[in-house]
Amino acid sequence: MRGQRKKWENTIVIRNVFDPKEFEVAMDKILDHKEAMRSQASNFGKIKKLELFDLHPEGVVQVTFEEVESADMCVATLHKRMYAGRTLYVTTWDGKEKFKIEETAAEREERIKKWNEFLETEATSSK
Repeated sequence: MRGQRKKWENTIVIRNVFDPKEFEVAMDKILDHKEAMRSQASNFGKIKKLELFDLHPEGVVQVTFEEVESADMCVATLHKRMYAGRTLYVTTWDGKEKFKIEETAAEREERIKKWNEFLETEATSSK
């Protein structure tokens, strides 16, 4: 319909949320960043989906709202706002850009090894 917004305009992209290297030493930070962004974005409306791309070098989080207006308010409010000492860059998704980074088999093995070490450390420290 003429004047109707595109279906992807209810999705925003938040860049510079994190440095992927920080997850190499503290994997629990993934959840911390995800919950912080969910908390910030939920101030603007109901969230359908929130995805953190932990391997993306630009520190990307993608948020999909139920309403386009919620996405618009979020972009207007959070763009260039400070978070954890970093400046956030928030834009409306263009409907095309992909953020998932494919890792090699060796990188995947290394990540799983580190994750298992992290889980073992957490299990022994909680006893």
